[in-house]
Amino acid sequence: MDGQKKAPDEEKVVAMLEQAVALIKKLGSSVSFVELCREIDGLDGGEWAYSHGLTTDARVHVIMWQGLTDEGHETIKRLCADPRVDWNPCGTFPYFVDGAVLPYPILDIETARGEKEPPEDGYCWLPVTFRPRDAA
Repeated sequence: MDGQKKAPDEEKVVAMLEQAVALIKKLGSSVSFVELCREIDGLDGGEWAYSHGLTTDARVHVIMWQGLTDEGHETIKRLCADPRVDWNPCGTFPYFVDGAVLPYPILDIETARGEKEPPEDGYCWLPVTFRPRDAA
């Protein structure tokens, strides 16, 4: 790829989003990116990372997951904003259990607030899991 994000296939994005929501509702809670990528064809296999602007320090780049296709990146962006789903920060344990962790330091509150120096390259991982919004 030439470093520019191509326009994702809207039909694929909508289909993957519905698959993701259905999977999260089926599994009920603590659904990781590993599980989403394992069950939804076309979500991963690319070079895009999904990041989220959760920090006050512009030097910190919060990565939620990486290796996404163009459609996968757009799907995750929409999934994180979908009113049917909640996402919550978690520890690394669900990712160890599911068989994949990212090679970045875990984001901590001091780094997010700019009170602590970020890693040299600025990248931190924020592990999250998804659950249905109506789950207690």
